[in-house]
Amino acid sequence: MAGAAAKADVVLAMPVHNSAPYLPEALGTILAQEGSPIAVVAFDDCSTDESPAILTSVAREDERLLVQLSSERLGIPRAWNRAMSLALSGAPRARYVAWAGDHDRWPRGWLSSLVGTLDACPEAALGLALTRKIDVRGETIREGERRLDTRGIASPIERVRATVRQMAAGDQIYGLFRREALERVLPLPHILLYDRVLLAAVAIEGAVVQVDEPLWERRSFGQSIAASLDRERETFWPEGPPWWARLPPVVQAGVVLAWRAALGRLGPDLARRERFRATAVYLRETRIQERRRKARRRRRLAGARSSLPERLVPPGGA
Repeated sequence: MAGAAAKADVVLAMPVHNSAPYLPEALGTILAQEGSPIAVVAFDDCSTDESPAILTSVAREDERLLVQLSSERLGIPRAWNRAMSLALSGAPRARYVAWAGDHDRWPRGWLSSLVGTLDACPEAALGLALTRKIDVRGETIREGERRLDTRGIASPIERVRATVRQMAAGDQIYGLFRREALERVLPLPHILLYDRVLLAAVAIEGAVVQVDEPLWERRSFGQSIAASLDRERETFWPEGPPWWARLPPVVQAGVVLAWRAALGRLGPDLARRERFRATAVYLRETRIQERRRKARRRRRLAGARSSLPERLVPPGGA
C-alpha cells in the first residue's frame, strides 16, 4: 500500500463498524472509480461482525486499500478523525480527500467528475455530487434535489450564510475536499451534528461546487431525526454520553465555533471580529432553518389530520 498511497492523487478515509452486509459493495464501487490515482484507508472501529475479515481479504487483493483494525471502540467522530489522520499521513501527495461511508455506493464517474470540477475551480474547497437515496436492498428511494453551490460568493461570511441555508450536511460531508482546506478545519468536533460545523468552517476556506448528477448513493435506514440523535449519542460515546450531550445541537455547535474563533482556529485568515461574526451567522441561520423545518412538520401533520375520516380524528385534534 505504501507505493500506491505515495502515488495517490485522491485518498478516501473509511471508518468501518459492523457493516459486513454492505462493505464489499462499498469498497468495490470506490476502487472501481476511474481517473485520478486513488487510495482508500479503512479504519475498523472494533467491529464484531465479518467486517475485519472482509477488509483484510480485499486489501490482500488490492494494494490501494490500507486497513487498520482497532482493539477498542472509539465511536464517532473519533473513528472518523482517526481514519482521516491515517489517510492524510499515508497519502502525502494527495490533493483531494474524502470520507467514505461503509454502507454506501459510488456510481462510475463520481471521482472523475468531482476532480475535474475542482481542478476547474481553484477557489473551491469542496466538490459535491447530487445524492441518490437507496434502501437496505439497494433500491432507489428517491433522487436527491438538494444543491449547495457557492461559486461567485467572495465573502467568507456570506458563504457561511449560503451554506447553512442550502445545507444537507449528512449528504454533503461525503463530498470531495481540497486537502489544504480540510486540514485547516480538522479535527471534527466531538459534538452532535458535527458535520454541520465542519461544512460551515470549510465554507470560510473556499467555495462549494455542485455537480448536477446523482453520483453518490446513500443507504437510508429510515430513522427519524429524534432516533438519529439518540443513536448518535450512543455511537459517539461508547462509554456513555456526557451530560451536555443532551443540550440542543445548535448550542453545542455555538460553543465549539466560538471557542475555535477565540483561538484563531476558525477562519484563521479572518480578523477576530469576523470569526465571531461567522459564528453568529451560523447560529442565526441554523435557528431560522430549524423553525422552518418545525413549521413544515406542523403543516404536514395538520394536513394528515384533515385527511382522516371525522370518526378517526382524536378529540381536540391531539
